[in-house]
Amino acid sequence: MKHYIGIDVSKSCLDVHIRPESISMQFTNSVKGIHSLLEVLVNYSFPVVVLEASGGYEKNVKIKLTEKGLETKTLNPTRVREFAKACGKLAKTDEIDAQILRFCEDFYLSHIRVATKLRKAIKDCAVLSNLEKILLKCFILPKKHSI
Repeated sequence: MKHYIGIDVSKSCLDVHIRPESISMQFTNSVKGIHSLLEVLVNYSFPVVVLEASGGYEKNVKIKLTEKGLETKTLNPTRVREFAKACGKLAKTDEIDAQILRFCEDFYLSHIRVATKLRKAIKDCAVLSNLEKILLKCFILPKKHSI
C-alpha cells in the first residue's frame, strides 16, 4: 500500500500526517525528534515526503529524510495556504497544515501524471502527422505529363 506524508515544520516541532490511515503525529524539531520521526517512517513506504518551507527550519529534517533515501519536496507556504482555501479549509492549525501538504502533493502528483500523458499524446500526434506526410510523398505518384 502506498503511503503519503505531509510535514508542517516550525521552529519547535514537526507535525506529521500520514495517509491513507489519517494518522497525525508530532515530533520536536531537534536531532532527537527527527531521529524519532525516522524510526516511525521506516514502517511505511512513501513515494514523496512533502515539507512546507519554514524559513530554513525544514532543512535539517529534509537532509535526514534524503539521507534515508526518501524523496522530499518543499512547497511554498503561500501556495499551500491558497490550496487550503480552495479546498475550503479556512482554519489554520499545524495538524490541518500537515494534512493540506499531503493533499496538495497528492493533487500535484495526479496532475503531473495527466500532463505527462497529454504531452506524450500530443507528441505522438505530431509524429503521426509527419509520418502521414512522408507516406503521401512516397506513395502518391506524380501525374504523368502528356507529350
